[in-house]
Amino acid sequence: MKNAPPITILIVSDDATRLGKIQERMIAWGYRAYPMTLDESLERRPPFDGGLIILDLGLPASGSSLHIPRLKALYPDSRIITLTWQNTRPLEIAVRRQGVGCYLVASADMQDLKTVVDHAAMMAMTAVPQSIAS
Repeated sequence: MKNAPPITILIVSDDATRLGKIQERMIAWGYRAYPMTLDESLERRPPFDGGLIILDLGLPASGSSLHIPRLKALYPDSRIITLTWQNTRPLEIAVRRQGVGCYLVASADMQDLKTVVDHAAMMAMTAVPQSIAS
């Protein structure tokens, strides 16, 4: 997105290849991106002032979708986008029950992800942070 709004993206994945690929795309699209493993994102706060979290649901044996409430508590002003390479209906239901509105099935070119991130960035320009609105 040309002249991308000032939104920061936290990318959470334990797969180094996916982490690098997503970060590369975010930077190419004009966004600031911080890549972290799930443990890193739960244990220490990055220089991240809220914005968007992309959570890779393919985290091996971590039950990453179970950590959504913890991520929401740590980053209350952030929106969470979940991204999966192995879509199942039970996984989608579990994620949506936790209040995540954006459940994406990854594609090779990641154009769906770009569309959602661009939209979230535009919404962030006019939205009141959740911690203030509450």
